[in-house]
Amino acid sequence: MRLEKWNPVKEFNELTNFVGDMLNEGRVFIQPGNIRTTLACDIYENENKVVLETELPGVEKSYIDISLQEGILTIQAEKRWEEDENKKYLSRERKYGQFKRTFQVAEGITEEMIEAHLENGILTLTLEKPAEKEKEVKKIHIK
Repeated sequence: MRLEKWNPVKEFNELTNFVGDMLNEGRVFIQPGNIRTTLACDIYENENKVVLETELPGVEKSYIDISLQEGILTIQAEKRWEEDENKKYLSRERKYGQFKRTFQVAEGITEEMIEAHLENGILTLTLEKPAEKEKEVKKIHIK
């Protein structure tokens, strides 16, 4: 009986080759599930606004939830998988499932200062910048 030293890299390579062979032969066994993924966002600002844009192609407005709680802005969305018995997919590369992203916003931002707009699969949030408070200088008395 011959003993071989276990090599985890070899097993990983075998698994990678197996998956690669399945994909190359068009036999995709990966089924969509309840996938949670992070939303990619672009954020930019001008003098009085901060604008956040994220892509949500194919997501209906009714499946998007935007909330603000204790200075945390949360965007949650869901793209639903639609079953169709008349279709036999060879490959499904679009993402389905739940998406979520949170942001810390500037102190003083309220929900009234946030405007949301969905057009052509792009969700745009425009946040008014709060008025800058004058920094109060406090003198220290010398005893």
